[in-house]
Order: sequence, then structure tokens, then C-alpha cells
Amino acid sequence: MVEPAESAGRAHTRAIVAFALIGALIVVAALAIVIALRLTVYSAGGFVEGYLHSLANHDAAAALEFPGVQPTRAELNRMTAGAAPAGTSGTAHPHVSRELLRGDVLGTIDGVHVTHESTDAHGRHHITVAYRLAPVSGGSGTGKAGTGSGGAQGVVRHTSTFTVQRDGAIAGILPRWRFSSTPLAIARVTVAHAHTFTLAGHTLDVRVAAGDATRLFGATGDYLVFAPSSMLLGHTDELTEAGAVRATATRPGGSTTASVVAQPTAAFTRRVQTQLDHYLDGCTKQQVLQPTGCPMGKRIDNRVLGSPTWTITHYPAVQITPGDDGWTMPATAGTARLTVRVQSLFDGSVSNEKDTVPFTVAIKSIAIQPDGSLAITVAG
Repeated sequence: MVEPAESAGRAHTRAIVAFALIGALIVVAALAIVIALRLTVYSAGGFVEGYLHSLANHDAAAALEFPGVQPTRAELNRMTAGAAPAGTSGTAHPHVSRELLRGDVLGTIDGVHVTHESTDAHGRHHITVAYRLAPVSGGSGTGKAGTGSGGAQGVVRHTSTFTVQRDGAIAGILPRWRFSSTPLAIARVTVAHAHTFTLAGHTLDVRVAAGDATRLFGATGDYLVFAPSSMLLGHTDELTEAGAVRATATRPGGSTTASVVAQPTAAFTRRVQTQLDHYLDGCTKQQVLQPTGCPMGKRIDNRVLGSPTWTITHYPAVQITPGDDGWTMPATAGTARLTVRVQSLFDGSVSNEKDTVPFTVAIKSIAIQPDGSLAITVAG
């Protein structure tokens, strides 16, 4: 028979063993969780994926809070100098706008996965990530992916390489990370023949980024953008328009360029045609052989009897072209008819002459006034 004391001792031993095993399992589970976290969420690759997921969710505020995202002055100088066209001095642009660091201009990012990771001699981790990228539409205002080149809905596959480094640890166990160089990029946007461009339903004045409010016929501005990002830029107003131009930034700390070239709309051409026709009609009201300030005229050696009359038989067809600082129209042909009664100086005979008089007219300047009206200056 087992004594009660001996039985109690054995039960106590079993309890100790059970608690020890449970404790060991807890420690093993905790270690497994820590290892899993270090390999995923708290890994260098997980840090980069978290940044990209913020962009995919159009959460610009969260993306900007990742350590190391905000560029230093030296990085800004390097990026803006890198955006300069080939063959130029490559000096840094003094103004950099943050207007495009917003969620509603971000396109579609999906299929994010790390494809490669390496570590350099300075302990920095270089994380290469693959993803699919599609832009936001330029002028629709829908905020949806555009339909530019590169497949359905403008989706294009890209890879980007980010550089990160350790930034301490949480409780001495889980590593923290920061970008060792900014993942942002510079988009250098040039607007020709206008001063605004459209993006995802927004209209932006490029003169703000350029730091020159006096420019009306074009300017170039630098914008900080997220990398990766893709945008469709355009331009539209009552008188001018431009087709969508895709700007894609995939290299962290790099740059991209886009040129939005505004062209006259049919409505613009019609309005100029109306004003030019009205100007020529005014010329016909001058009952002289050489109407003042007008493109047509004729010399007659015989004596003019009465008042000459003019009519326009063919109005010049307006073709608006860009000049250095405004819209112009090159010399364009038209015809007028001169009706005049003359007396021959040779024999004194009197006759009615109807002459077709060709002429050309050019417009030196077509200025769009703040109220939308047009101020036209005909070349002398």
C-alpha cells in the first residue's frame, strides 16, 4: 500500500514537470513568433512592403510617416539636378512643390512582392520589389486607373530597389528600420502654351512650383512624388487642350519628366476667325484705295471718280500657332474685290473697274485676357 505522503509527493512532481513543459512551450512559441515577426513584418523587406501597401491604400499621410521618407536638402538638390534635360548644366531647381504628395492622385499598385535582398558593407539593405502599376486618369476626376499604354487599364509591371538600414529595436528584440535614402522622386512637369495642368480631377498652376507667377505661356515646375507612382497629366480649358501624358516614377530618389503641350481648340480657332473677319469687314468700310491699317490696297494710275468700295471675297482661314510668348497666326492669303469708277488719263474715257486683289494677313499676338476675351494684334 502506497502511503499518502508518498502519493502526494509524486503528484507534486508531476505538476512541476507539467508546468515546466508548458513554460517551455510558451517560450518556444514566443521565440517562434519573434522569429516570424523578424522575418516578415519587422524585416527590411516587410518595412518596404508596408510603405508600398500605404501607397496602394492611397494613404499618403501614412506613407510620409515612414522614417527616412522626407528628403534632405542635399537629396532634393541631387534629384532636381538629375531632372534637368540632357545637355544642360543640371543645376538644382530652387522650388520643389509638395502638391502631388496626396492620396487621391495615386494610381493602382498591386501584386507587391520582394524579389531580391542584399546587404552592403555598410549594413544597408537593398530591397528589390516587383509590382503592377497603373496611373490615375488625367482629367476625368474619377480617381480610377487610366487607360494609357501598357496593357489593360494601363497596367505595367515594374521593379524598384529601396535602401533601408537598422534604426534601433523595439524592446531590444524587434528591429526598427528607416529608409537610408528617400523613396520619393521628382517629377519635372513642363506646361507649354498654358500655365495649368490637370491630374485626377485637379487643376494645378505650374507657376506655383516654378516660383514665377508672371509666366502665362508656359513654365516648368518640380514636384515631389511618391515612388512608385504613375500619373496621367493633361490640360483643358475653353480655348486650349492637351492629350494625356504619362509620368511614371519608379526609381526612389530619381526623377521623371513630362511635357504637357496645349493646343488650340476648335472653339478658339472659331473665335479668332470671327474677330479677324470683323477686322477685315471694318477695312472694307474705308472707301479709299489704301485702307489705313489694313492688308489690302491698290494703286491706280488713272483718275478715280467717286469713292472706291471693297468687299472681302475670301477670308483668310485662321491657323493658330504658338509663338515665343503667345499665340500667333502666320501670313495667310485672302482676296478682296475693289470696285471703282475711273477716268483714263490717256483718252478721258470712263469705266467701272472690278479688280480681284489678293492680300495676306498675319496676327502677331493673340492674347487671352483674364476675363476670357481675346486681344488680337495684326502684324503691320
